[in-house]
Amino acid sequence: MYSTVMNDNNLQLDFLSLAEEQRFISWVKDGTDASKWEQWLKDHPDQTAKVEEAKELVNTFQFKEFAVSIDKSKLWDRIEQSTDAKEVLLEQSTDNVKKLWRRSFIGIAASVAVLVAAVFLMSDNMTIVTPNAENMVHTLPDNSIISINAGSEVVYDKNRWETNRKVNLSGEAFFEVEKGSTFTVITENGNVQVLGTKFNVHSRGGSFLVKCTEGRVEVTSKGSKEILNAGDVVELNDNSLEKIPFQAKIDWRQSSYSYRESTMGTVFEEIERQFDVKINANSEVKSMIYNGSLETKDLKKAIYMVTWPMSLDYSIDGKIVEIVKK
Repeated sequence: MYSTVMNDNNLQLDFLSLAEEQRFISWVKDGTDASKWEQWLKDHPDQTAKVEEAKELVNTFQFKEFAVSIDKSKLWDRIEQSTDAKEVLLEQSTDNVKKLWRRSFIGIAASVAVLVAAVFLMSDNMTIVTPNAENMVHTLPDNSIISINAGSEVVYDKNRWETNRKVNLSGEAFFEVEKGSTFTVITENGNVQVLGTKFNVHSRGGSFLVKCTEGRVEVTSKGSKEILNAGDVVELNDNSLEKIPFQAKIDWRQSSYSYRESTMGTVFEEIERQFDVKINANSEVKSMIYNGSLETKDLKKAIYMVTWPMSLDYSIDGKIVEIVKK
């Protein structure tokens, strides 16, 4: 057979191994080599159930492919804590049918992709993590859409979503919310509450900024509250919310950023996230205040845009960037 997994000599492999086979995934997602797979199923009807389960697993995840760093020992600890040491119960989100996967099958699935899938499915919470240099678009159960920036994390309860539209965000994301019950974005710096609208939330460290592009949102943080209409931007400043000028052309989804009274260290952190590089600079350089824009389509251009007006020199060696004062 065309696939290494669906070989006549390997029919005893479980559906988890099949689900991680790249050619199988391509068939399910894009219809690649459909005629060959269909013919194989006709020749091996006893494998239909295995194939259907594997297809269901592949279709459960609509995440963009990305590299994940994961501690496998901690993951196995989590699996064991969620079982009776014999079985693992995973919930399939596509049809709400609970399937019992034996631990012996999970032991076969050593790939990171399948292990991460197990973590996502073993609880009510759906967790989405974007690594550096990767953005992602995720559709929520009500068809609301989240565009998630690099180096961010989104968590929500998929089973209670109809009555509990709450998203925990660490990092930055743009939300396109379908009308319905109250929709709340919860961050460590403040919360955003809406009924149906489009807005961007940035929450990293002590930085908190919300930009409303359509509709109306309510922002609360550290005892203060602001109502934003389309075109309004609010920023957390000295533990209180402050409205600042709206810059419609500045949008991270188009690789464009704007900074107002920000430290160079903050700007460098964004460049590191967007290009997965390491920037070395001393504390004096990092503490310099930057007002301006940044484009992240090209590393060299991005570094030049922020260093030239600040009279800084730079050098790039692979994934290491050195920045010093002239």
